[in-house]
Amino acid sequence: MFAPAPPATPFPAIPYGLAYFKGLRRDGFLYVDKTRFLHALERVRFAFLIRPRRFGKSCWLSLLESYYDRTEAADFDAVFAGTAIAAGPTPNRSRYVVLQLDFSGFGDSLDTLEREFEEYCTSHLRHTLRRNRDLFDAETQREILGRGSIRGQLEIGAGDQRARVERQLRPVARGDRPEAKFRGLALEFCGWELMHSAAVPQPVTLIP
Repeated sequence: MFAPAPPATPFPAIPYGLAYFKGLRRDGFLYVDKTRFLHALERVRFAFLIRPRRFGKSCWLSLLESYYDRTEAADFDAVFAGTAIAAGPTPNRSRYVVLQLDFSGFGDSLDTLEREFEEYCTSHLRHTLRRNRDLFDAETQREILGRGSIRGQLEIGAGDQRARVERQLRPVARGDRPEAKFRGLALEFCGWELMHSAAVPQPVTLIP
């Protein structure tokens, strides 16, 4: 169980270079509360975070993961104690299956990029499915991970409906069918040819 540590001094340490929100709260680092912006975030269709380095983008994304991830629900009161959002959480708190990806560690070689991308995404998808095993049973996990590529693993097969990109967090669809459960993790990749040509994909849409 999460338990925040009391500050060792009257003045909390500045967490320079640290971006793990839950860790900052647990270890008593200084935190400037920005959780009030969660209400505004849920009212916009697209969110484009454009800030210079060291302006807290990674910490903000870590905060979003702690706030929206359904597997973090038990720690909400301790992690967000004393913040603005604790006094008035949004209806979407702890409702989402979150697939967290960080592409900053990839190399710059196109010869190995596709393989690294496939391996990395599959590994994190496997971890996400295991954390949400109450939604994705063993048979469903095998069916998803048994597909040949990460695109195949993340595609939705529901009639002739094609999967669409989801760049924002989204609740997992309720239902008994594996494809209904999996709808909350759907992604549509633009294809390696488009990426290699440095073309810019079309704006993405949050599925209502």
